Amino acid sequence: MAYVENKGIGKKGQVLFRLYYDGPKKTDGSRNQKKESFSVHPLPEKAGAIIKAADNLKNGINTKTDNLALERFIKKATELAENEARKKEEEINKPTYVEPTGETFKELSDRWLKYRAGTTRKGKRQPKTMLRYEQLLERINSYLGNFEVEKVNIDRVEEFYLWLSEQHKKPVKSNKPTQKEPGLLSTQTQWHHHRCLYSVLEYAVERKLLDSNPCKYVRPSTPEGIDDKKIDPYNKKQTAQIYALIKNEGLKHTALVTIALEIGPRVAELLALDWQDIDFNTRILKIYKTWQYVPGKGCFMKAPKNKSSVRDVMLSESTIFLLRQLKKEQESKADEIGTKWVESGAVFVNWNGERVHAMWATTWWPVWIRKTKLPVKKFHDLRHTCISLLMDAGAQPLEIARMVGHSNADMLWRVYGHPVQKEEFNGAEIMKGIMDGKKPVNKVLRKSGTKSGTFVSKTHLKVLNNS
Repeated sequence: MAYVENKGIGKKGQVLFRLYYDGPKKTDGSRNQKKESFSVHPLPEKAGAIIKAADNLKNGINTKTDNLALERFIKKATELAENEARKKEEEINKPTYVEPTGETFKELSDRWLKYRAGTTRKGKRQPKTMLRYEQLLERINSYLGNFEVEKVNIDRVEEFYLWLSEQHKKPVKSNKPTQKEPGLLSTQTQWHHHRCLYSVLEYAVERKLLDSNPCKYVRPSTPEGIDDKKIDPYNKKQTAQIYALIKNEGLKHTALVTIALEIGPRVAELLALDWQDIDFNTRILKIYKTWQYVPGKGCFMKAPKNKSSVRDVMLSESTIFLLRQLKKEQESKADEIGTKWVESGAVFVNWNGERVHAMWATTWWPVWIRKTKLPVKKFHDLRHTCISLLMDAGAQPLEIARMVGHSNADMLWRVYGHPVQKEEFNGAEIMKGIMDGKKPVNKVLRKSGTKSGTFVSKTHLKVLNNS
């Protein structure tokens, strides 16, 4: 039966109680009494009078007014405490009630990472996906890790998101001393933390540790001055400059950038290419694997995470000629160094024939692009550039999606569905041509006789060759 014990008045005027209430009997039939601390604070405007009255009572100088104020407040507080005790007893005796485990959020997230993380995604527990989860949980656990799971409520999540919005990026490891403080976390990174936390707490709901997921009702705060991350492609003029300047580099670098701009592969797909994947007669390039790096595991080859990433793409004649030259250069190098040459069969290799490191392109690119005085963007932005320029040239989004390995064109419409060259867009001229019965321009052409899944854009090749 629920009851309360008055433990006196605290320093801030609050009445302290110990609540007692009965839960379901234990399996051996013994009593299962619960107890917990509880306090009732006076209203802010009356707190001073209550504290003074309590001090006077303690010192033996209390007045009738003091006694009356304390008596009324203690009576009201006792009623609230008794109601809380009864409420606790009713709740704990419900059939759906689950006994708190005392499990911390860190313990929960470790279990989630071991048994649940990545199992609902395509490809199942991809190494880079798991690494990203570990990175996100490192920051999440630094704030929430010591909290009991039952105490990770809406208030805690709101406080975490506010804290997250004020955190800075990790400093980049460099031998050069720098005084510049890393910027705040981007909105995209904050949402990555939100999705990870959402999944962990959803796992807690499944395990009956929480009644509901607080992340359903709370969203990350966006730091002032930080916008959502958007794609950042090069424009037509910059692309033509890159295409012209890269020709001054070696054949390996020229081929790397040319293919990246021409057909927009992911960098992991590009570095995974073998010579056997290229049909020099039909100009078909087969993409069906990726070359990745994970700290602690090193570089490794793996299949793409979805079926749409496996595809055949047609290259231009000039790129095929470039690849022939690169292959001959490798053969000459192999003859030159003899037994030191490693027959990896890779398109992009080091001096001794070994396949390049999976991070080679992304680390080389910013060093080279700075020399050109062009905007410094990521190597992956060459993929965005390819897609953006094809969209801007009037290519069919579904054809582009198939070429670059997307399952459908929905994402292209959301991300690239705006003219890249807005100042050059002239819808009136396009419609005038249609109304005059002129043939439409900027069509993506499929070479007759090629099999399904093989794509080439003549408009995009013209963009590259206009240098």
